[in-house]
Amino acid sequence: MDTSQSQDLQDTLSYLHNEINRIEAIAETLSTRARDHYHQLTNYDDKGLTDMAVEEQHAARQLATIQKMCITMAGKLGQLNEDGHGDKGWESGQVDQTH
Repeated sequence: MDTSQSQDLQDTLSYLHNEINRIEAIAETLSTRARDHYHQLTNYDDKGLTDMAVEEQHAARQLATIQKMCITMAGKLGQLNEDGHGDKGWESGQVDQTH
């Protein structure tokens, strides 16, 4: 692989890693909010609100699954970078997680 292709691959891996970290951070935020909503909604004695609370709890679990998947994918991309292109500071917490 020539230098240009190697740089393109490295740039692509870096982009994917950063975007997956952003998705993970967003999923974490939404999951936390859904859990908070669940706890707030179950404080009322209303069947409709309790049903919504259960839906929020389910959404929180799904978002937590997405978060775990993103962490795994980001780790694998980081490993690819380390194995093929040297260390670029992809350790957890060293990427921009602006969202």
